[in-house]
Amino acid sequence: MIDTVWLDEEKDLLMYIDQTLLPNELRVCSCSDIFDLSAIIKRLAIRGAPAIGVGAAIGLYAAASRFEEESEQ
Repeated sequence: MIDTVWLDEEKDLLMYIDQTLLPNELRVCSCSDIFDLSAIIKRLAIRGAPAIGVGAAIGLYAAASRFEEESEQ
Protein backbone atom coordinates (compact mmCIF):
# COMPACT_ATOMS: atom_id res chain seq x y z
CA MET A 1 0.00 0.00 0.00
CA ILE A 2 1.27 3.46 -0.93
CA ASP A 3 0.50 6.60 1.07
CA THR A 4 -0.81 9.52 -0.95
CA VAL A 5 0.65 12.14 1.44
CA TRP A 6 3.41 11.81 4.02
CA LEU A 7 6.13 13.72 5.85
CA ASP A 8 9.77 13.38 4.84
CA GLU A 9 11.08 13.69 8.39
CA GLU A 10 14.69 14.11 7.29
CA LYS A 11 13.99 17.17 5.15
CA ASP A 12 10.73 18.39 6.76
CA LEU A 13 8.88 18.24 3.44
CA LEU A 14 5.33 17.33 2.51
CA MET A 15 5.59 14.48 0.02
CA TYR A 16 2.58 13.61 -2.11
CA ILE A 17 1.51 11.68 -5.17
CA ASP A 18 0.26 14.05 -7.85
CA GLN A 19 -3.21 12.60 -8.35
CA THR A 20 -3.89 14.63 -11.50
CA LEU A 21 -1.51 12.30 -13.36
CA LEU A 22 -3.06 9.01 -12.24
CA PRO A 23 -3.56 6.35 -13.57
CA ASN A 24 -1.10 6.97 -16.43
CA GLU A 25 1.83 8.24 -14.39
CA LEU A 26 2.97 7.92 -10.77
CA ARG A 27 4.88 11.07 -9.77
CA VAL A 28 5.98 11.82 -6.22
CA CYS A 29 6.35 15.54 -5.50
CA SER A 30 7.36 17.64 -2.50
CA CYS A 31 6.25 20.92 -0.95
CA SER A 32 7.40 23.15 1.90
CA ASP A 33 5.73 26.45 1.05
CA ILE A 34 2.17 27.36 2.07
CA PHE A 35 1.50 29.21 -1.20
CA ASP A 36 2.53 26.14 -3.19
CA LEU A 37 0.43 23.98 -0.86
CA SER A 38 -2.62 26.11 -1.58
CA ALA A 39 -2.08 25.77 -5.34
CA ILE A 40 -1.54 22.02 -5.04
CA ILE A 41 -4.85 21.58 -3.24
CA LYS A 42 -6.72 23.94 -5.60
CA ARG A 43 -5.57 22.03 -8.69
CA LEU A 44 -6.54 18.75 -7.00
CA ALA A 45 -3.05 17.24 -7.03
CA ILE A 46 -4.05 16.18 -3.51
CA ARG A 47 -7.72 15.24 -3.44
CA GLY A 48 -10.24 13.72 -1.09
CA ALA A 49 -11.14 15.22 2.29
CA PRO A 50 -8.85 12.99 4.40
CA ALA A 51 -5.84 13.50 2.11
CA ILE A 52 -6.43 17.25 1.90
CA GLY A 53 -6.65 17.52 5.70
CA VAL A 54 -3.51 15.47 6.29
CA GLY A 55 -1.67 17.23 3.45
CA ALA A 56 -2.58 20.66 4.80
CA ALA A 57 -1.44 19.75 8.32
CA ILE A 58 1.87 18.29 7.13
CA GLY A 59 2.43 21.21 4.74
CA LEU A 60 1.86 23.77 7.48
CA TYR A 61 4.22 21.85 9.77
CA ALA A 62 6.90 21.78 7.03
CA ALA A 63 6.52 25.52 6.39
CA ALA A 64 6.60 26.34 10.11
CA SER A 65 9.74 24.27 10.67
CA ARG A 66 11.50 26.25 7.93
CA PHE A 67 10.32 29.52 9.48
CA GLU A 68 11.81 28.49 12.84
CA GLU A 69 15.14 27.57 11.21
CA GLU A 70 15.33 30.96 9.45
CA SER A 71 14.45 32.84 12.66
CA GLU A 72 17.25 31.17 14.60
CA GLN A 73 19.95 32.35 12.17
